[in-house]
Amino acid sequence: MSEIKSISTLILSVCCLFVHAQTRRWVSINTVNARPISMGGAFQSVEDSWAGMHWNPASFGNIPSGDNKQYAVRLNPLAPVIMAKNINGVDHGLSPVALTFPGFFIWLDRVCIGILTGEENLSDVSRLERNEIMNGSAYEWSRQLDIALRLRFAPRVSMGIAVQMNRQHPQLGGNRWGYRYGILIKPRAYFQAGLCYYNYENQISDTRLNLERLPDETLNIGFALLPWHTLIISGDIRNVSDDQREASLEPHMGIEIRPIQAFSLRGGVYYRQDIDAYTYSGGIGVQTAPMDWGVRFFSKVSWGADITYVMENTLHNQIEWGFLNVFVTL
Repeated sequence: MSEIKSISTLILSVCCLFVHAQTRRWVSINTVNARPISMGGAFQSVEDSWAGMHWNPASFGNIPSGDNKQYAVRLNPLAPVIMAKNINGVDHGLSPVALTFPGFFIWLDRVCIGILTGEENLSDVSRLERNEIMNGSAYEWSRQLDIALRLRFAPRVSMGIAVQMNRQHPQLGGNRWGYRYGILIKPRAYFQAGLCYYNYENQISDTRLNLERLPDETLNIGFALLPWHTLIISGDIRNVSDDQREASLEPHMGIEIRPIQAFSLRGGVYYRQDIDAYTYSGGIGVQTAPMDWGVRFFSKVSWGADITYVMENTLHNQIEWGFLNVFVTL
């Protein structure tokens, strides 16, 4: 109970900070992006059970040590609050399923299959700029569906592929698709490297440019140093190759420090050469240790929250972003 109270206090205090700061864009319905964005988007080589599906599909599906189960289900405990707050939207496309069950993965020997159903689309800025936390209007047509496959060839080598569907209203042309494939290599216990190629339909070629900075038809590479189990230092180079445009080689750097078992501090920065500007990010994460509930299929349950703040410098102005991610893992 004390861990759950800590999460609640943390969420309330940081939300109050964002309110006073008049955050311009809120990402608070469903997101696994809070951790990667807080680390400056330097995430091509960082393993994450859920965010890996949305970034490098060779890096998702981690099972906590000591847990013998081969699957995990992700729940959004704020789903009832969001649906109550947007009660009219539930009848107009605010999907209760995508809100409540945003993710699942299962290992079948060396193969892991995963799905994310409700990741918020960061390109829909008109919705995010409503400056209201948990505003679910237009969410059904502003989310992404990711289906990922990871193949573990050896303990230190994995490859993955993911298909992405961008939900769009039929009046805007309907759903659009993209894909990505990547590799993750761990030559040493303290060093790992990853690369991932991204491709989307032309109509959504800029769908992941806001903050994520993942251009269409590009290969992006990254590294991660793990000198201790409490520290991750990561770096990415964006747009390493481009089929039709000149490569920009955009650098991203991130760090995560875990001073105690259930608490993480994160920071990141990236530099846009095209406008000569830096974007800075920071965040905190809390995740309880798995608790044994004695239920046959869901014996280990953990709670967690990620909160991220970003100051983005664009060509014309500065934009503040706030990410709120609360989850339960079964």
